[in-house]
Parts: sequence; C-alpha cells; structure tokens
Amino acid sequence: MYILVLIIGLLFLSSLMFSVMLASKLKKAKAEKDLYDVRISELNKSITSLIRDSHIDVYVYDELKKELYQFSDGEFKVAGFELVDIERRIHPDDANQYYNDYSDIIYGRKESLVSLVRIYNPETKRFEEYEHVINALKYDSEGKATRYMYTKRNTTQLIEEDIEKNRIAVNMHLALRGGNLMSWSFDTDNKMNKVITANNEELNFHIDEFRPLIHLDDREKFDLLLSSFIEHQLTEQQLELRVALLNPDSYTRFLITAMSFSHNNHPLMIFGVWKDLSEIEQYQTQLNELQMRMAVVHTQDGDSLMRKCD
Repeated sequence: MYILVLIIGLLFLSSLMFSVMLASKLKKAKAEKDLYDVRISELNKSITSLIRDSHIDVYVYDELKKELYQFSDGEFKVAGFELVDIERRIHPDDANQYYNDYSDIIYGRKESLVSLVRIYNPETKRFEEYEHVINALKYDSEGKATRYMYTKRNTTQLIEEDIEKNRIAVNMHLALRGGNLMSWSFDTDNKMNKVITANNEELNFHIDEFRPLIHLDDREKFDLLLSSFIEHQLTEQQLELRVALLNPDSYTRFLITAMSFSHNNHPLMIFGVWKDLSEIEQYQTQLNELQMRMAVVHTQDGDSLMRKCD
C-alpha cells in the first residue's frame, strides 16, 4: 500500500513537473510567436513603405485559379481588376513581346526576366512605358509555372528625362562646336578635370596631371581660381590661361568663364566654358598687317600726289 501511494505520488509529481515544463514551453513559444509576429509586421511595413516610395506595384498571379493578387497594406489581396483588363491596353506592337516573355516564365524556359511593354493609361490618355520583372514561384509536375510574381514600374518619366538629357547634350555639343568652345568641369571631391572639346572628345585629367599643362606663369592664377570657388569667395569668374591641352608642344590662350555649384554649403563642382583665343589673335594679327599695308599704301599715294603737285 505504501509503495502504491509512493508510485501515485511520483506520478502526480512527474505530471505536475511536466505540466509546469509544458506551460513554460508554451509560454516561451507564445513569446517567440509574438516576437515573430512583430517582426513580420515590421517587415511588411518596411516592404510596403519601400514599394510605395519606389512607385512599384507588386502582383502575384495564380494560373490555376486565374486570380490576380496585389500587394497592399503588408499582404497580398485579390486585385480589384483582372489580368485581362491590363492585357487589353497593351500597345499592339508590344503584344507579341509581352506574351513571349510570360510564356518563357510559364513554361519554365526562364525563371526570371525583365519585360518592357507600353500600356495605355486612361488617365493620361497615352501609352506609357512599363518595366515588368517576372519571377516564377511555383511549378506543377510538368515544370509549368502555376504561380508567378511580377513587379510593374512606370518608367515613362525616366525615359523622357533621358531623352531630354540627350537633347540638352546634343544642343550643348552643337553650341560648343558652333562657337569653337570647350566645356570644362572640376570635381572638388576627386580633383578631376573633365574637358569636352568642340569635336565632342572627352578628356579627363587629375589635378596633378592637369596643372603641369598650364603655363608656368599662369598656374598661380588657376590655383587662385579653384581656391576662391571652394572657399566661397567667388561664384563666377573670367580669366585667361595658356594651356598645352590639345598640343603638348605649344600653349593655346583660352578665355575661361567659370562658376561653381554647391550643395549644403559644400562646393561640389566648378563648371566653365573655354574660348580658344588663337583664332581671334590670328584675326588681330591679320588686321594689324592689313592696317600696316594700308598705311604704307596711303603714304606712297601721298608721296606720289606731292610729286605731281611739284
């Protein structure tokens, strides 16, 4: 009887200890789950913020259910429209490319790719450029993708900005060539000089390479120009420099008009336009020679006229 009571007591004590341990594990598991849920929530908020700030739409399409899900408020929800609603607005010239790209994903020929298509925007009433990054998520037994994710980003503004930059660059090049000018910039952080010639040739020199090209008597003027811009003593300046830039064996006199660009009171870049004065000097020499010849002719004509009078 005593042994039976002892056994029952041991069983009860073991059960109690097991219950305490189980409760402790459950409590720990709950705490871990709560922490996991908090981290997942924070991650979803970060992803949502990142997607919103980058102006990217994220979708998942289920080929079996023929349902489109859109990422919103930290989770994927059934979209308020169907995939076919988007496909109907694809530019006719991009339709084949669109279907070929998605077919490569669906039939397992590619796991990921970038698809560029034009889609009609009813708000702006024009076709706009979109970039789709497509990734397969799930395959069936035959290797066909049954679910895939894709992001959609409107790149119209970026493309138009690139076009505008190219237009400005072309116009600048034409202006430089028409005026026999060169564009010059100096990066104050890496001490690099960049010169774009009238022939659109780009030359890059570190300050240690560029300074020896300047005539010895003009180097101090150049150093003063840079330091004055960097120390905010000047915002715009014009000066003449003799530089052996295009021909290392001879110095060319340039008229430089420069100005600086700063951000948060830190000078980032100095920009300038260089005018080759050699052509003007040639014209001045020719003009001087012509004036001398005219003076000689005038003198000869005067002497001739005086002799006739005599």
